[in-house]
Amino acid sequence: MKRSIIVFVLLISILLPFSFVKAEEKELEFKTSYDHSNNIHIKTKDRSIIIDFPDEKRYEYSTIHLLDDDGNQYNRRWYETYEPIEYSLDNLQEGTYYLQIYIRSERDGLYWSYIYGKGGIKLGLTYDSVKILMSEVYERNLETYNSRKSDELILQYYLQPSYWVESDSEKIISLSNNITNGIEDDYEKVRAIHDWVCNNIYYDFDAYYGKSDLKSAGALGTLENHRSVCQGYASLTAALLRASGFPTKVVSGFALGLSVDSGWEDNIISSGKTNHAWNEVYVSGRWVILDTTWNSNNKYSNGKFSENTGLENYKYFDISIEMLSSDHLIVSDDSEANEYASSYFIEKVKVTPSKKTLYLNNSKKKTVNIKSSISNNAEELGVKITYKSNNSKIARVSKKGKVTALSKGKATISTTIQIGTETKTFKSTITVK
Repeated sequence: MKRSIIVFVLLISILLPFSFVKAEEKELEFKTSYDHSNNIHIKTKDRSIIIDFPDEKRYEYSTIHLLDDDGNQYNRRWYETYEPIEYSLDNLQEGTYYLQIYIRSERDGLYWSYIYGKGGIKLGLTYDSVKILMSEVYERNLETYNSRKSDELILQYYLQPSYWVESDSEKIISLSNNITNGIEDDYEKVRAIHDWVCNNIYYDFDAYYGKSDLKSAGALGTLENHRSVCQGYASLTAALLRASGFPTKVVSGFALGLSVDSGWEDNIISSGKTNHAWNEVYVSGRWVILDTTWNSNNKYSNGKFSENTGLENYKYFDISIEMLSSDHLIVSDDSEANEYASSYFIEKVKVTPSKKTLYLNNSKKKTVNIKSSISNNAEELGVKITYKSNNSKIARVSKKGKVTALSKGKATISTTIQIGTETKTFKSTITVK
């Protein structure tokens, strides 16, 4: 799923006047991102909108206007963004409007559509105030996001290679290491991987429109072909992040864009259908949302790769839930991890030895330690390990798995491992001579 892009050219000779606002005057706040270097902070004050842009070159100039339900434009203004802007709606009638924000690093030229159309920020204007009206899917997205788990078992699950996410591939590991080499901060490592995917992978419009077959939606195939659709972007992003030690999900959801431009209708919201994939990565103690497909303007079309394209912006890097909800609906939850994480790890457990001979008259061979392959991670994964001998007169076992020979004969040591809701018992045959 690829979004549509709207841009226009402005040749500005005179910037229209604007006013500034005191920081303490605020009524409602809206963040576009949790990444401070890309967050456009929007507040309301009476019948005005206060817009504070990041102190970054790419946000230095902006043009702002409003749309109504019929698509009519109002109050087009051009600004330098070095101070918070007070954008007045005093001249407008009561009703519903949609905030449109375009940005650029230079004054003259092509302005990029940061927030546009009816999928952006919706405003409700009354005779004495303006309110930011949250997207129809905001509450649902917020509930889903807040239900995300971050216990060690879940995090370990999202570190493992999986179908289409070949994070254990030598190619993936080597590339991930090269991308993050020399970067100390984990958050910036995530950004670097995000940037690499945006710059080096191309959206396959030929496959999207059925002109050719999709080469691959998996991480390795996407890397080798340098092109895919959203699933390939998300798979490769997840593989590179997991290879760098960051638990990462491939999230399925519904996105408004090329295939749907009607806005959030009830039949879409309630359908449970998906048409897009993106990622959530666990870094700095929280799940960070990113969409490398929609932050890249690379295109593969009519058998050719676009030139001088790549990372377009950071709108969908660590995007806020309120901003995400303008055009993304989260459908997938943690049910897969909750259901399969325990069984995934318990199936990989090995216990040794399966059989052992001990000798009463040899102090060095009178004992043996029962070991499991998960012992080193037992505490962080919440693993419970218990040991039991079926004949403690022949062989005794301690709480830590140390078996001691007591008399001649045979005994069976049962090692029971519990991970989450899954339990598995291993048998070790001990012969004492």
